[in-house]
Amino acid sequence: MDFAETSVVNPMTGTRIELLDLNAVGGRLRYESPPGAGVEYAKHVHLHWEETFDMISGQGEYQLGRDRKVLGEGETVVLPAGVPHVHPTNHGSEPMVMEQTIVAKGGSEASIRATFGVLFSLFDWHGQGKLRRNRMGYPMNPLHFAAMGKVLGDAGSFDGMVPIAAQRFTGATLGRLAMALGYDPIDPKWK
Repeated sequence: MDFAETSVVNPMTGTRIELLDLNAVGGRLRYESPPGAGVEYAKHVHLHWEETFDMISGQGEYQLGRDRKVLGEGETVVLPAGVPHVHPTNHGSEPMVMEQTIVAKGGSEASIRATFGVLFSLFDWHGQGKLRRNRMGYPMNPLHFAAMGKVLGDAGSFDGMVPIAAQRFTGATLGRLAMALGYDPIDPKWK
């Protein structure tokens, strides 16, 4: 783990995300969300890793496949590889603290590092006013969005509402073009 910084705040929710560990088989993040910080993120899927969320305090609403559920204090949920999901977010009136553990199953440290790098850069740039995001949290600039999609797709992470084949094609064409034009979706401090 050699990021220049180890935490970032998602300006859409006020959630502080801290990188606790990053290694060859996965990583761990800690989330601290203020009351009512929930915002509807896009459903997504990771082909090469499973995620486990441990709710330390508060509660979070999540989606696994088509099922929406609430994860309460002291509870754990595993979101398996290959199943579309939405991470737990705080829709409650109390602060929420949870930890996420990622275990790679056929992916690599580089793919996890790239995923964290894209997301931390997205939050950081938005917080600095360098990047605008839509209500789902995606960059509004289509070339930045395409570059982000290429890096995430190469890492095995995809939007859960769009066919993966279409996302791979877009990454290989528009994403590659965007990166050739200088749209790097990872800030150097998050590489």
